[in-house]
Amino acid sequence: MNREQSPSEGFSSSSLNTSSESEQHNEVTGSSNQQHEPLEQLPLMSAAPSNVFNYYRSIEKCRRDAIEILTESKVNFLLKEITNTNRRVHIRKGLDFRFCTTDPEHPSALREIPIGGYFNPIQENITICCDRMANPGALKETMSHEMLHVYDMARFGDLSDCNLRACAEIRAYNLTGTCDNAHKQSQYNYSREECARIHALLSTAPMCGPIQAEHSTKTVLPHCFNDHTPFDPKSQPVNIEKISSKGVFKRTSRYDF
Repeated sequence: MNREQSPSEGFSSSSLNTSSESEQHNEVTGSSNQQHEPLEQLPLMSAAPSNVFNYYRSIEKCRRDAIEILTESKVNFLLKEITNTNRRVHIRKGLDFRFCTTDPEHPSALREIPIGGYFNPIQENITICCDRMANPGALKETMSHEMLHVYDMARFGDLSDCNLRACAEIRAYNLTGTCDNAHKQSQYNYSREECARIHALLSTAPMCGPIQAEHSTKTVLPHCFNDHTPFDPKSQPVNIEKISSKGVFKRTSRYDF
């Protein structure tokens, strides 16, 4: 494999210490020309409402906004957490920006699903669907959501376990902005916890099936909703052995990512 200067340098902890901030974030947000892995190897996604697409008319504008977002304190903190050299999951190829609805290299089945982005541990990158962002705030949520998935995959291991997958989704929706205004929204019964539950259920169902997703989400919700690591040092990390479904794995389907 030919090695070139790529987003991997921007996502390494050594680069965080030696590069200027401007250089670092431009490397992080480089675009990969490699083709995506088959659909069954695409694991963790964040949803995007289909009626709010097309804020970004160019990938370059999307990338520039992402560079700014990476300098914000909470996002930058999470970036440093996931680029720790001691972590077992890496994002060596950084962020891959695409127009997912029309890109011929994008997996065809994913074009049919309103997702804003996903983390691919095989390719070691995060794909951002720029054409599915409502505004820069949605871009920030998507980036943070996927980066937290990277953090949790390093903690939990293989997220083919449906309970652990549901836990990762609950945490991502709770901690990265999606449910910040749930207390004002009737569809969530004015509850942040209900917001996280509903979104996690919808994100877990394509991989685990609706019945198992409902069971897994209900089982782990009390544990995972209150796990705010790495943002709150006083938060009680979830006991992985306690919540693991111990043998209930995601089903295989054309949406098995």
